[in-house]
Amino acid sequence: MTIELSTLKASKAILPPRIVLYGTAKVGKTSFAATIPNNLLLDIEGGSGAVNITRIEREKLDSYDKLMDVLKSVYEQKHDFSCITLDTMDVLEQLIFTQAAKEHSKNSIADVGYGAGYVTAVNIWKQVLQGLDMLREERKMMVLLIGHDVVKRHDDPISESYDRYNINLHEKTGAILKAWADVIAFVNNEVFIKSEEVGFNQKVRRAKGGERQLHLIESPAYIAGNRYGLPDTIDFTWDALSEELSKALLEDATEKKSSKKTKKED
Repeated sequence: MTIELSTLKASKAILPPRIVLYGTAKVGKTSFAATIPNNLLLDIEGGSGAVNITRIEREKLDSYDKLMDVLKSVYEQKHDFSCITLDTMDVLEQLIFTQAAKEHSKNSIADVGYGAGYVTAVNIWKQVLQGLDMLREERKMMVLLIGHDVVKRHDDPISESYDRYNINLHEKTGAILKAWADVIAFVNNEVFIKSEEVGFNQKVRRAKGGERQLHLIESPAYIAGNRYGLPDTIDFTWDALSEELSKALLEDATEKKSSKKTKKED
């Protein structure tokens, strides 16, 4: 089929966002997910018991095959869920590593020579992401992947190396997730350093905890980013993130409407 290039026009295709949320343990990531309306949580880690949310339990998700069966059911069955959350990416990756080893007839992914096991794991990850994309594109579901953080050394080619927060996944996995996600959000507690008098004209510096914040733009301290022009930092609540996403999508809709009006006048 021949494509007539002169007929192509600039436009935006707006779909529900694919969000990767990571941060320290017990910072409230699962509780955050519980505040998202019509959210279905796939409790791969088994850590959601303290929050009130509709979930599929860990024992139904303890292998790659079981996970894919669940995604297939969410895709095929009638339901009112508008978001699906996988909690956590860390444990999901272990299931994928187990599956990769199985495909090579090995007991562990580390037993697969020449790094071939990790290449297989990346391909399995892509299958999971493809399944999630089908839910996003055809069932119009937002996708949220929750994970933990890890401090890794970053080798900057134009400056000295430094430590930064990163997603606690294998390097190859992290690369494909960063390319796939529409929003990569890092959550932590704001920290203030305050000097205090301790007597005899001496001072000590103490760390004071502040509000939890959601970081949406990358900095030297952490991995983050988004495709919607969201602010650098917002409150760590679904209401705050939803408001910013809605404003970004409304601007897109307004641009489309204005473009159509101008075209009609011409």
